[in-house]
Amino acid sequence: MGCLTPELGFTEELFPANYRGNLLGQFREKGFVVLPGVFRKETVDAYRRQIESLVKDSGHSSNPYRIENEDPILVHPAKAPRILNILKGCFMPWFVEPKPVLFHPAWNVHPSNPVSGVAPDWHKDADHEGRTTIGGYTRPTVAHITMYFED
Repeated sequence: MGCLTPELGFTEELFPANYRGNLLGQFREKGFVVLPGVFRKETVDAYRRQIESLVKDSGHSSNPYRIENEDPILVHPAKAPRILNILKGCFMPWFVEPKPVLFHPAWNVHPSNPVSGVAPDWHKDADHEGRTTIGGYTRPTVAHITMYFED
């Protein structure tokens, strides 16, 4: 099977500086932030159909679906300019601007939840409240990015 050409389009315009600062502030305060308008809305359904075409039955009741990680289409969303721009501000500032690296791409495919507005479990990757540090907030070395391709 050949690789698919991703139909997911990105919003190329970055967040204005003040708005970006507010988003980063939310990240530091809450340990997560929701980024609006990362993808061009009119392309999301077609991309989701592409991903659904790759979903296979796993044979396990606890996690009934799987996706083989061989198609480059699976890492395409991580290239979104708005995601990369925010990530650069999440990590410790150095003399050279941080360059985020995709360390472990993985897809968790869950059956649709009949309860509207309820998302699958997620976790925070940093001690955003500073409970384990003497000086308060510590910038994370790793960030977990979760994307939902449905409203």
